[in-house]
Amino acid sequence: MTIVECLVVDRKQIIKVVIEIKSKITGCTGNWAVTGSASLVVRGISNVANDIDIICNSNMAHVFSSMLSVYVHNDLSYSENGNIRSLFSSYKIDGVEIEIMADISNRLGDGVWYPNSDWSGEIEVLDIDELSIPVMNLEYEKRMSKALGNHERFSILNQY
Repeated sequence: MTIVECLVVDRKQIIKVVIEIKSKITGCTGNWAVTGSASLVVRGISNVANDIDIICNSNMAHVFSSMLSVYVHNDLSYSENGNIRSLFSSYKIDGVEIEIMADISNRLGDGVWYPNSDWSGEIEVLDIDELSIPVMNLEYEKRMSKALGNHERFSILNQY
């Protein structure tokens, strides 16, 4: 049996790391947003996340790869994990895992891979502690949770 260390990240840590990320990519243009459990923590819906997931376009994935290279944990490459296939990289900043995903396809219940290309129109910017944080809107998070079979998250999101 393998024991996997699971870091729990709270709102303060997420905001601190997002500030660090934004400082590294200042002046770079491209679509990106915090998604998944970290977006729920930023909104105050949940208290903790295991990591920070960021969705972006492929150009922005290359910007992150270049600007965050000192923090690299997994180099930018195409990857498949369960029901998600994407251009993927990960970084560690202050012990917090950041996962970057671009060119995403999702395998749904029918086993077919579908491109997830409509996400960029679903970005919402939240102003928190004088910081603008792009996050995926709740309707997008609900749709993706339901489509990917994450019933627990869908049930929580459906309350909002």
